[in-house]
Amino acid sequence: MVSRKPGDSFAGEVSVGAGQFGRQDFEGSLDMPLSENLAVRIAGIHQREDGRVENLAGGRDLGASESDAMRFTAVYDGFESTTVTLMAQYEDRVSDGTIYRALDTDGDYDQVYNDVQGLDESEIGDVILTVEHDLAGGSTLTSITGYKTHNYTYIEDFDGTANPVDVFVRDQSGDFFSQEFRLTSNNSGMFNYVLGASYYQEDIDAFFAGIDDENFICSGVMAVDYELDVNPAASCAELALAYPDDMDDAFGTGGDPWEYAPGQLSIEAADTIGEYSGWGVFANTTFDFTDSTSLGLGIRYTQDNKTYTVDSPGRIPGQQAGTTRRCSPMAPSPVTIPGAMSPVARP
Repeated sequence: MVSRKPGDSFAGEVSVGAGQFGRQDFEGSLDMPLSENLAVRIAGIHQREDGRVENLAGGRDLGASESDAMRFTAVYDGFESTTVTLMAQYEDRVSDGTIYRALDTDGDYDQVYNDVQGLDESEIGDVILTVEHDLAGGSTLTSITGYKTHNYTYIEDFDGTANPVDVFVRDQSGDFFSQEFRLTSNNSGMFNYVLGASYYQEDIDAFFAGIDDENFICSGVMAVDYELDVNPAASCAELALAYPDDMDDAFGTGGDPWEYAPGQLSIEAADTIGEYSGWGVFANTTFDFTDSTSLGLGIRYTQDNKTYTVDSPGRIPGQQAGTTRRCSPMAPSPVTIPGAMSPVARP
């Protein structure tokens, strides 16, 4: 995919659309020649839509989304045999994320019970600098330098019920740098080629957490995995007394009383730090024997180095809703455990 470059005359275009459920679409672009050798192009898009899934647990309808993006492109060809293109992009999008509907939900298909408001939010920015230089003999040497950064936050009510049973949280940020050099022929003769080398480096910091109702987990495991006829409303402490061997086998209680207080939540969290890098060299050639017959030969060698660490302290003892606790020594900020109808967030 190649983004459109600025035109050689002042021009612009606008597209506007609307639809059901508050759908709004706006897209526009503007080409501006600033001098004989410099031209820029600015393009942007805005989209939004209201929710269409009724939340019977209360609050606004789910499924809303909104996104805004902008691209700036500048082309300068004032150097002899050289063209420089700078492109910068930014995108901000937010939606409710995945909406779950429990199988035994009463109501129509577009009605759900979600006690936690979901979130799927991203900020993405990247800059690409391309330098193309025409060499003697008709070949072109190209340098492509790129940098991309992103922040991503995701929350979902995984159980799809009006109770705080299971909430999934993800918070991620990352930076990506790449450099590529290419030498290409001008496709004027029988033999043509593309030769190149590339390098990349990426750093990722990702946080994952499952926020669960301990009593629900305990009774579910005993009923499903151990096929015991248990009271779904029984607490973990009660089940540990009634079924000490099974609870020890499932949760490693050691026959001791359940250490988590009844009716509280726990967090199973992990921080993942990734450092990835790699390089490659490649060549692709084409022999045009006739107008209708050609032979292509290509080769590529790559080497990647990927290292990551995972810090997961295991399940953290439950707490009263509304309190905060640091889930991991590597976590840069605490996790907020919600009460009903409160968002889960990693500040």
